[in-house]
Amino acid sequence: MSIADNEAEKLYPTEYWEDYPTVQKTFEADSDDLQEAYLRGRTMKPTEMEIQAVIQYLKDSAGNFGLKEWNESRLRVLAKGVLKAAWKAVSEEPEGGK
Repeated sequence: MSIADNEAEKLYPTEYWEDYPTVQKTFEADSDDLQEAYLRGRTMKPTEMEIQAVIQYLKDSAGNFGLKEWNESRLRVLAKGVLKAAWKAVSEEPEGGK
């Protein structure tokens, strides 16, 4: 189960009808509700697990950048900066409107 799947299941556990334990409950949502849910998920700030994933990628790829070793705290700063830049790109309206 992915991190996102795990978080979604914790926040919104699957519910079943009491009389029919194999039938999931459904709900109604309009397109505005779905758009809001998408936007909330898309614009969430990076989690610690995402930061750690970037740090691990940078460690594993250090040779590709001509580096032999990275300081852990510098990697953390770099990882947060990369994720912040990506978050900003999807969170802010581009100059000149849509």
